[in-house]
Amino acid sequence: MKKILVPTDYSDVAGLAEAWATDIAWRLKSEVYRLHVEAYRVPEPVHAGPGAPDDAVPPGVSVTSVERVGDDIAEEVLQYAEAEGIDLIVVGTHGHRSLRHPALGGLTGELVRRASCPVLTVPRHAGDTGKTPVLGRVLVPVDFSLSAVDAVSQGKAIASLYHAELALLFVAEEHTVPVFHDTGLPTFTVLSVPPEIVDQAVQALEQLYGEASGPEAEATFHVRTGHPVREIRKFVEQENVDLLVMSTHGVSGLKGFALGSVTERTVRNAPCAVLTFRGSY
Repeated sequence: MKKILVPTDYSDVAGLAEAWATDIAWRLKSEVYRLHVEAYRVPEPVHAGPGAPDDAVPPGVSVTSVERVGDDIAEEVLQYAEAEGIDLIVVGTHGHRSLRHPALGGLTGELVRRASCPVLTVPRHAGDTGKTPVLGRVLVPVDFSLSAVDAVSQGKAIASLYHAELALLFVAEEHTVPVFHDTGLPTFTVLSVPPEIVDQAVQALEQLYGEASGPEAEATFHVRTGHPVREIRKFVEQENVDLLVMSTHGVSGLKGFALGSVTERTVRNAPCAVLTFRGSY
């Protein structure tokens, strides 16, 4: 990973995203590009020189400021990322209106859906501007789809980079089904997950970890029952997770995943930073 891009509107949350980007760059010896897109302006795009030294930037990290002009901020960011061979986009959420994502719209949603490289979304409460991010625990929710191995590999890499604990979580989803009677309206019952399925899921998580590539990390394995989005958020809050790693199961350049999917709703509501990437399948 050599090039990291940070779209900025110069807000506090954009500064927080840059703090994450520069810390990762310091650890990986990468370069950071700070991109500001100005809309509705006549002059041609201006490429600025390297950003001024800042106490928040780790020593040895190069930060280059770039300005572009365009009505579609997301499109400008995506085009720049493709043209410059960007390896990671780090974007803050809840900043300027173009950074908000009440329904994963605006800049954040477009980048998560369409970027060909991984996207790290950093919410306002995921740290303090100007301070080094602290990653003590990384969570990879696993659904045992074909992209699950990729997700675990990404999780192992980032956990190793920060000497963090890696948690793998499988949520066995409970289903509510109607029960019809001869008299009156139907009632509803919840189909519980058999205990043996839970035990087998823990073994499957351990096997998946072993099959995934990447450096070794201290790993724990967890199974919960319930609704995936709710259980993932609950785990994040209860276990002090600092970063979520999830696949979008998408296709580059298109609407990478359907609105309403587990990934989309998790990114939208996560109380921590989320790294999304496009799986191999």
